[in-house]
Amino acid sequence: MDAAGYTAYALAAEVADLAGQRGHPQVRPDGSRVGHWLRDGERPRPPVPELVADLLSDRVGRRLSPADLGWEDGVVTPLTAAGWGAEPTAAALGRLIDADLRGATSGETEVAAGELLAHLQTWAIDAPAPLPTRREGGRRIGSSDVRRIEQVTDVFRALDNRQGGGASRLAVAGQLADVVAVARDGIYTDRVGAELFRALGDLAGVAGWMAHDAGCYPRAVEYLGLAVHAARLGGDRPLGAHLLQCLARVYGYRGDPDTARECIDLALYGVRRERVPVVRAGLHALAGRFAAMLGQERDTLEALARALGEFDPGAGTVPPYAAYLDQAELSSTVGEVRLFLARSTGDRAHLGPAVELLRTAAELRAEERIRSRVFDWIGLARGWFAAGDLDGACAAADQALRLAGGLDSARVAGRLRDLERESRPYQAQAPVAELRERLAAAGASPS
Repeated sequence: MDAAGYTAYALAAEVADLAGQRGHPQVRPDGSRVGHWLRDGERPRPPVPELVADLLSDRVGRRLSPADLGWEDGVVTPLTAAGWGAEPTAAALGRLIDADLRGATSGETEVAAGELLAHLQTWAIDAPAPLPTRREGGRRIGSSDVRRIEQVTDVFRALDNRQGGGASRLAVAGQLADVVAVARDGIYTDRVGAELFRALGDLAGVAGWMAHDAGCYPRAVEYLGLAVHAARLGGDRPLGAHLLQCLARVYGYRGDPDTARECIDLALYGVRRERVPVVRAGLHALAGRFAAMLGQERDTLEALARALGEFDPGAGTVPPYAAYLDQAELSSTVGEVRLFLARSTGDRAHLGPAVELLRTAAELRAEERIRSRVFDWIGLARGWFAAGDLDGACAAADQALRLAGGLDSARVAGRLRDLERESRPYQAQAPVAELRERLAAAGASPS
């Protein structure tokens, strides 16, 4: 405080002003409150620690964090500190990208599930904040610039599918930094601004998905959450729903189906009036997956029926981010859920349909979707193991291993370890023993 030249009342006024700029008009401390922070050890609630750290950083000329101020428990993440406007969203993404590219530890800043849900609760209700209307000296941005961003996003999306998220994760973060700079400093009309923030949301979503695939889960949650911000600023609710289902998959993968279901519910509410049957079908299929993880068989089957009933790939234009939602993807998701039900309930009536659906997914999956093809073959191998067909299981697993060699994906490694565990009861059988040797060579042996 002394080095920055602040009085308690001056700091309080600037905190209130910065909070308003970042979309937190309710944050209005007074000088006496700052006194409590200084004298009594009171810890302000988010987003105040981040606001104070930013203000003091500007005054003293070096970057300070809330922890530097003695507020270790008050550390907030870029996502939970961000307001819903264009400037706070871009600023939060800038801070996140900077930390990511510097290799800052992400585990200490993980967003709690409850805070995430509370933060995103109104994504489909409140009207987007107005986009900036005038900047001095910025570069003029047009629709052609946005098209180029979209093309780059498509390239990274394809790389993720072919190589895994670990291979290009930091490269996409660097590209995202450039787009954030355009959003913060460029000059654009309202129409182009909406297009720009939609493109920003899609690219941030790819960055988040790559982080998830690479096993960087806190980073994934923050990128995807801020991508929802950008999608809302662009007025694209289907994109926001897609990003929420990505978040749901992150939480489902980490064994938190309750939070995953909440994300799906938010997504379904957001597209309740949108003509996007393919997107809604994918959301219902995932709702079935998470209901199955929660042991809710009836809810699972109802959600799968809604997914199959709603799926209509010929209805309207499917945006690039949803292009994966084809017959192969639906078959894979529903097949895995039926396989899960066969195991969890002991009802083998689910097993035959599960294997057929997983076989369909493997046969129909597009050649370029390498990682998804690996998952299809792993799922089919697990289905054959459950059915007791060891030759079928080994053949499917061999296909998965053949494709997985060039992938940098923590999720693929995890699925191969799952397959290794499920092969153990049959390890005395010659074909399974050989498979387990190949799994060990691929790094799927238990540590």
